[in-house]
Amino acid sequence: MAKITPGTEATSNADSIEGQLWQLAHLVNNAERNLASQRLNVTKSDDFILQGDFTMPGQIVYDSSTGIFITTTTPYLPELAFSPGSPVGTIKGITLSQYFIDVVSYIVNWQNKKDKNPNSLTNCTLNFDYNSLQYSGTLILPYTVEMGANGSIVESAIEWLTT
Repeated sequence: MAKITPGTEATSNADSIEGQLWQLAHLVNNAERNLASQRLNVTKSDDFILQGDFTMPGQIVYDSSTGIFITTTTPYLPELAFSPGSPVGTIKGITLSQYFIDVVSYIVNWQNKKDKNPNSLTNCTLNFDYNSLQYSGTLILPYTVEMGANGSIVESAIEWLTT
């Protein structure tokens, strides 16, 4: 189980990185509902796999004090109540789009470590195109479905990474 610490009273409050991505995929998808074009496209299959691809706007910021170029997202989502928590947890992004990219980055980093990804799965990819200033990637999230209280349906991500 890939445990993380969610921020206190954060919008995305799952305590696993896969659970964070599950919640964020739904949050971004909902936030994009009334936009002319969607940058995150997800589908759920009959075999309980959420698959998606995304393209999000980015920017390159130069930090003159360190001499380092940093890539960050350009906020594009309509006004949406989103908080990383206070204090923030493992993931530090302050906008929904940056938080999403940070979670995907975290997963990609752990996927590349044999001890964190014993089954050598590549369930997320992430790229940044410096010319078009775009993040892009894919995600595959296996999930479970259970009956909750009063007949509600509860879906949750299956964890494949280890802490």
